[in-house]
Amino acid sequence: MTRNMLGRVWRALAVVLASVALAVAAWPLAAQATPRMDPARTGSLTVRATYGDSALSGVSFKAWRVARFGEDGQLELLDAYAGSGVDLGTPSRASEWDVAARSLLAWAQDKGVVPDATGTTGSSGSVTLADLTPGVYLLAGEAITQGEYVYTPSAYLESVPGLSDDAATYDVKSVCKVARTDAPVTPATPSDDNGGSENAGAALTWARRLGLARTGDGSITALGALVLVAVGAVLVVAGLLLWPRRNKR
Repeated sequence: MTRNMLGRVWRALAVVLASVALAVAAWPLAAQATPRMDPARTGSLTVRATYGDSALSGVSFKAWRVARFGEDGQLELLDAYAGSGVDLGTPSRASEWDVAARSLLAWAQDKGVVPDATGTTGSSGSVTLADLTPGVYLLAGEAITQGEYVYTPSAYLESVPGLSDDAATYDVKSVCKVARTDAPVTPATPSDDNGGSENAGAALTWARRLGLARTGDGSITALGALVLVAVGAVLVVAGLLLWPRRNKR
């Protein structure tokens, strides 16, 4: 074997050894990029409800576990949501995930599915839902009224565990999107003001009991007017009948 042939063999062997070395070095990175999940470990979800810089306290949240992680890493809807028509394998944009969350919420409410966890935000606007089995959760909060506004949380999906710095985290934190609208104005209840003087109060009370005056403004009803006309006519007739007798005396 000539020197040229030996050189070619050594160069080819060096390329093979370098390729093997690169593959070995890259193995930990590949393993870290797809962290392994412990299906027996539970996690938690801390939800925060805010609008602008204001924390919203008293917001009641419900969480439904709607999907699990398959062996191939794909999301699989649980049996309770199989008929919802939602496919969690197709959404790719945030708006599509929002549509999926609203559809799943409508399905859960229509079918009366019991939530897996519930909680209410405190003064910090946060609530932690603990002891959650790994999977994808549907989160929905109830609207509250504070001052002149109504705050309505949006339904959304969140996974447990989450992914942070290419590592699985079982204590997931999220911020809920909240919409604000004007609170409806409640009309004032009108008061029952009798009006008039104290002397007229008793007369109006009896007139109302007899149906001769209206409740509230004290005005005379049609029946009351007829009664007054009849009484006046009786007095006129009585006066005419008594007038001759007085003259005879």
